[in-house]
Amino acid sequence: LDPANVDAQELLGDAYYKQNDLAAAVAQWEYVRGVEPDRRGLEAKLQKAYRESSVESNFSKTASAHFEYLHKPNINGVDLNKVLRILERAYREIGHKTGGVYPPTPIQVSVYDAEDFEKATLLGDHVGAVYDGKIRVPIRDKTGEVLPEEELTRRLYHEYTHVVVRFWAGDKVPWWYNEGLAETFSNDLSSADSELLREANAQGLLFPLASLEQGQLKKLDPDALHLAYQQSHAAVNFLWSKYGQRGMAGMMENLRAGTSAEESLIASYRLNYDLLQREVVRNIGSNLAQR
Repeated sequence: LDPANVDAQELLGDAYYKQNDLAAAVAQWEYVRGVEPDRRGLEAKLQKAYRESSVESNFSKTASAHFEYLHKPNINGVDLNKVLRILERAYREIGHKTGGVYPPTPIQVSVYDAEDFEKATLLGDHVGAVYDGKIRVPIRDKTGEVLPEEELTRRLYHEYTHVVVRFWAGDKVPWWYNEGLAETFSNDLSSADSELLREANAQGLLFPLASLEQGQLKKLDPDALHLAYQQSHAAVNFLWSKYGQRGMAGMMENLRAGTSAEESLIASYRLNYDLLQREVVRNIGSNLAQR
């Protein structure tokens, strides 16, 4: 109806990108850049697509019931089937835990080796996988060894939880709650994690939860980021253990409606940040004593 509408042209590029059609996405965005060279955010999208294209240009495509995969042609079919099987299981199990939240499909997944994962994402060794609108996961480590199935399961359940959270409440979910849910649904809080948090609390190093509302991936060094993840895990693990699905659903619905993070916490769990922090610290001590 309006071929010269640059908003529509950029959105069409976004749609192609979400379908893993990088060539078509780049073509749309380059057209927009030609019309509006200084369009906000466009150059970042193009540079990201260029970087991914340089890695994924020869990738093959595979699909399962709810996911569509790009992967290196030399990835063993047995190993790739592990990824397919794990993600389909995550789709069912996390959908059940969230009370029937199932994102629209197909959900896009890119499967790499460690080197290509770093090239495509510009993330360091301390990041095991990422969801940036697509699930991106390395299936091999830097030595070329395929990740153990338990570790692959942990990473894929974590990232798939982010898919569900994004679908449910968009970008309105605070980082600590988003990551805490992903950790809680992908692995248990270990005694080593609890000990790390206990020592950090004794040294006054725990983060105020309010400071963890925004994304931390590129803000913190690896050690601080690990602590922030474990603290988020402990906070949400406590909330999930005590209040379950109902508390989580209330929190997510409040966030989706635009309520602030702490106000949503109070409305859903009757806890503010300070009270939650105290409960987490008390719970960590209790868990260690029991072990």
